[in-house]
Amino acid sequence: MSIRELINLNLLETAKQMRKGAGYHFDWGSFFRHLAPDEPDDVPAYGQQDTGEFISQLIYPLHERTLTVEHRGYHYVPDPTQAGTEANYMLADLERMLMQDITRGGLAVDTRIVRNDTFIGYPATNGVTVSVVSEIDYRTLMTDPNLAK
Repeated sequence: MSIRELINLNLLETAKQMRKGAGYHFDWGSFFRHLAPDEPDDVPAYGQQDTGEFISQLIYPLHERTLTVEHRGYHYVPDPTQAGTEANYMLADLERMLMQDITRGGLAVDTRIVRNDTFIGYPATNGVTVSVVSEIDYRTLMTDPNLAK
């Protein structure tokens, strides 16, 4: 299995630990290995999408890779006046989750948060969507992306 795939799996498993009992603002209910559908069944919901990577050559035989992943949170807020507050709590949960282990279980050199966005669809839907984009640096052999270095 490629290191890229293992990092994606690590992110998803880490997200599944977002619970109030672990210090998060919400008990996150649904988890998707893609950007979640418009109406997830159990909210707040988490979706992630690997959007590509930059690759540069280090000293032979290593490649340094920077993987970009978008993480989204979806929620429905009954009171539209609370949408901004709920969005900020969701952003905080996602950012905290990403920084729990910046090495992604020893697979990566670093994890950085590079951007976040908020989308509020009230009053028609009372839907709140947040997005956090991360970059994850890791190294592989030039000849085999399945081997981390």
